[in-house]
Amino acid sequence: MAGDWTINRVVFAPQTAVDLLNDMEDRIQRHNARVRELLEANNRYLQDGRNWKMIQDLRADEGSSVEILCDNPDFNGQPNNAVICCGDWTDWQGIRFTGDTIDDALGAAMVAYTQWSRKNAGN
Repeated sequence: MAGDWTINRVVFAPQTAVDLLNDMEDRIQRHNARVRELLEANNRYLQDGRNWKMIQDLRADEGSSVEILCDNPDFNGQPNNAVICCGDWTDWQGIRFTGDTIDDALGAAMVAYTQWSRKNAGN
């Protein structure tokens, strides 16, 4: 049994260094939580930029408009967000596009606009 344990080296360190090493896991968890928060904030910022780009694209042609409707969080089975787009690509009719988020509603409008643009590219 005495041969089961071998001490290779004994290191003496100041208590503050020992405390820092013992606290390392908590520090890493706090650091990782902060990194996740920053990544989520960055993703929200990027999505806001993409949404603004979609709005600009949808209203780029002269006379085109995008109307953003208020949220509908009524839990009534209807989509929570909607936009109404009007332009040459909608035959100047106000067409409503919906989604669970404003991102989804704008995305649905952008899909329709892109399909129309590709179909009418040569006209």
